[in-house]
This record gives sequence, structure tokens and C-alpha cells, in this order.
Amino acid sequence: PAVFGARPEWESILKFHAAGVPTVIPVAFGEDEGHSWLLLEGLENSQDLLDLTQLTADGDELRRWTRELAEIAARMHAAGLHHQDFYLNHVLLCPGESGTSELRVIDLGRAREQRPLNLRWILKDLSQLNYSARHLPCSVRLRFLRNYLGRPLNKSDRRMIWWLQRKAEQIARHSAKHRL
Repeated sequence: PAVFGARPEWESILKFHAAGVPTVIPVAFGEDEGHSWLLLEGLENSQDLLDLTQLTADGDELRRWTRELAEIAARMHAAGLHHQDFYLNHVLLCPGESGTSELRVIDLGRAREQRPLNLRWILKDLSQLNYSARHLPCSVRLRFLRNYLGRPLNKSDRRMIWWLQRKAEQIARHSAKHRL
């Protein structure tokens, strides 16, 4: 179902903060006569991971981003949260204090909470990331999955990997058909 108004995103931002998932900083929210608005703290000089990984990223940066994104996804799912638009362009690399940088998840208007989180939603989120990372080598995407699971991959993971790849291919066909 379609999601309208700023309230769902406001509530999702608060849930992500409560779960320790880095995201935008909410400042204010309001509703009046069928209209709503959301004010967020600015994220100056940030870049989305899709652009960064398509341009230049050395191996160390890519390994760090892969590990951090896997930790974010695992924390999000452990808290019963799923994004529904979990693509690399909805993850920003933001400058932090003293030259550091951090990843933040954005565009939470369709994010939902479900306890326990159904495996279907986890696989959809992971498939969306896999689809948007298709320009990266398979080894990077498998490293993400190992980091997400917190263990080495084994034979029992083959079905999940097959499902993630199949769903990513479906997303690619849908995107091509609708010119997204």
C-alpha cells in the first residue's frame, strides 16, 4: 500500500535511532489539514554509496563500507526493522568529526517494524542491496553477506544466495521495463 504524509518517515526515523541504526537527525514534524512536513538536520558534503562505489573506492575503503553496511543491516533487522527501499543510493557516507566518516541510512518513508521480522522482508532488503551493488565484484557482495551473517558462508547458505540473486534479477527486469 502507498504511504502518504511525513508521519511514517518521522516514526521510522525515531525507531531507527532507538535501535542504534545511523540515519538522519530529525528536527521537527508537523501536520495540519491533510498536509504534513518533516524537517531534518542537513547532511552537507555527503555522498551516496552507489555513486561512491561506481566511481573510485580503494580496496580498504570498500572493505570498510561493506563491513559497516553489513553491521547496519544486521542491527536494523535484529531490531525488527525493514527498509523496503534498501538500495546503495539510500545509504550516505557523511563526514564526521576529526576527518572520520560514517554511513547513514536515509529515505525511511516506507520502512516498517515487525517483530519478529519475517524472513521475506530480510531477503527483500538484502536483494535490493545486491541489485544496486551488481556493478561490484561477486567477492565484495559475498563479503557483505559473511559480515551480515557474522560467520563464514557454508553449503546451507546456497539457497539464500540463489534467492538473493534471483530476486535481484527480478528487480533488474522490473527496473528496465519501467525505465527506473
